[in-house]
Amino acid sequence: MNRDHADVIIIGGGIIGCAIAYNLAKRDIKPLLIDKASTVGTEASWAGAGILTSHASTHEPYPTLCRASLERYPALAEELRAETQIDIEFIQSGTLSVFFHQAETAGLIGLADRRVKRGFSAEVLTPEQAWQLEPALSKSIIGAVLFPEDAQVRNPKMVTALAKGAAKLGAKFRLGN
Repeated sequence: MNRDHADVIIIGGGIIGCAIAYNLAKRDIKPLLIDKASTVGTEASWAGAGILTSHASTHEPYPTLCRASLERYPALAEELRAETQIDIEFIQSGTLSVFFHQAETAGLIGLADRRVKRGFSAEVLTPEQAWQLEPALSKSIIGAVLFPEDAQVRNPKMVTALAKGAAKLGAKFRLGN
């Protein structure tokens, strides 16, 4: 691919743009990624928390897409590590949402119910059960909900790995212009 030719042009070098470039390059489609920054992942992708969750508050197909996405992360983390030697620090540790007041209880338990109805796991916990999982929690909580399928990655490492993998597979980058 010369400088003026690409099969696909991607505007934006954040995590989504780099993921698109990586997946296109894996399919022998030659992308050109263009970003005004001098390096990839400098804005929201750098600052993002890397939380991988689905509150599954809507109807199909959103929960199905969320579940499929979460299921692909372990393999993607290993693939990127093998391809780029970058560990994106994928951890499926779950999330623990606590409530301090009775008014918060209905909302979180409702969220847990919706997630279970849409094929995810959720467990309503007593304060004692929550403290067993996380002893540093405030003694003022009145309960919690555990969402065990939730996970996290280190966004800066993930965007870097996606860009490096895409470049190794032939993607071109025009940055800082």
